Formats: sequence, C-alpha cells, structure tokens
Amino acid sequence: MELNKIKNQSSAFSANLTVLQRIDQSIKSIVGHATHVSVYVFTTEWERKDVEGALFIVERSNYPHHQIIIMNRQNMNNMTQAVSDKLKLDVNQYLMFQSEEPCEYGSQITVSTAHGIWFHSDEERDNISSILTKIVQECREKLKIEKSDSFEANYSPGIASNIIEAISSTEVKNKKPIVLSKGQLKETLEELIQDDLFIDMLHMKYLARAVRKESTL
Repeated sequence: MELNKIKNQSSAFSANLTVLQRIDQSIKSIVGHATHVSVYVFTTEWERKDVEGALFIVERSNYPHHQIIIMNRQNMNNMTQAVSDKLKLDVNQYLMFQSEEPCEYGSQITVSTAHGIWFHSDEERDNISSILTKIVQECREKLKIEKSDSFEANYSPGIASNIIEAISSTEVKNKKPIVLSKGQLKETLEELIQDDLFIDMLHMKYLARAVRKESTL
C-alpha cells in the first residue's frame, strides 16, 4: 500500500512538472507544493481575489531562480511571484508576503502590494513558509557575499583597517558607554523613518495584527 502511494505521488509530481514546463520552459523542478490555496490582497482592507488552486514553488534556470505559481481554477489567469531577497514574509492564519518584485496575475502587475494566502492545510502552509524563508535567506546571504566581494575589489583594505583602528582608539580613550542626546535620538529616528526596510517591517507587523483582529471579530 505504501509503495503504491509513493508511486502515485511520483506520478503526480511528474505530471505537475510537465504542465508547469508547458507554461514556462525555464522551470527545472518543483521544490514545494500545496494542494489548495486562496489569495487575498490588502488595500484599505483584506479583499479576496478570484485566484484559488494549487500552489507551487519552482526552481528556474533564469532569473528569478525561484518563483511562486498558483494554478488558478477560477479562470485562465495564473498568479506568479518572484522569490528573491526582496520578498518579505509573515505567517499567522495566512501566509502574507510583500515584495518590490512584480506580482503578475494575467495582464495585471502589482508591486509592493500586500498579499495573504489562505491554505486548506495548516501543515502545507507551515511547510511552504519554511521553504520560502530558507530560499529568501539564501538569496540575502548570496547578496551579502556579492556586496562584500565588490567592496574588496574596489577599496583598499588599508582604509577599513584605519577606520577600525580609529574606532578602537576612541573607545579606549573614552572608556564610557555612548549616550545619545535628545537631538541625536531624534536624528536617528528620522533616519529610520526614511529607511524603506524599516518601514516595510513595521507595515508587515501592522498587517499581521489586522489579520489577527479580523479573526477575533
């Protein structure tokens, strides 16, 4: 019985991969799958889109090297979202995401729009969330390495050494913890407000709270 189950799963996997490759020849493999999901989008409140069906995380030979694809059962417009270092994730009852990369739905293309995905299975939601988190972390680590390599290629290591030596020297002389004045604290907060990553983080936390609040009503 177990052997037949494995064979059936393998056959279904091969069939799904064949269908996806007909849509996009760049797809190499399927790295994650959920049997049924529904999509919501946040404008001033959460609204359900006419997108529901099987969700796949695929690996591609071209950029983006990973992508979310939802095979829409409502109409012919499938939904795709690139998975890169720019993808921000949060999980509660839904898997919520937001990205500077375009989210495509037929001829509609949105950027930096908050989406929520409802999963029929909590286990599948947690599994997909884990896979996406790992891919995003790998993308960010790769980007850090590339930036580090670029820095080393364009700047003399002596400059970094001089900066570190100057900071160390200042710490030894002061021998006191650094305390920000009211003005310095204000300047720091103003800089944070201008930081898109900081604002995106606060926005995702706000959306997560909005979902929790709606679920208790």
